[in-house]
Amino acid sequence: MFELALQSLAFTNHTVMPEALEKWPVKVMGKLLPRHMEIIDKIDSIWKDSLKVCLVSHLAIASHAQV
Repeated sequence: MFELALQSLAFTNHTVMPEALEKWPVKVMGKLLPRHMEIIDKIDSIWKDSLKVCLVSHLAIASHAQV
C-alpha cells in the first residue's frame, strides 16, 4: 500500500507551495475523517521508519570511512 501511495503522490511535489497547502488541525481531521487520518498516520510511520533505516545505514558506512 505504501509503494502505491508513494508512486501516486510523488508527482504532486510541485504543488507544495504555501498558497497551495491547506492546513487542518490534527484533532479536527481525526474527528471529521478518522479513516483518512488513520491512513495518513500509517504512511507517516512507514516513511519515518524508512528514513531511520536509511540514516542508520549511512551512519554505519560513515563510521568505517577514513580520510
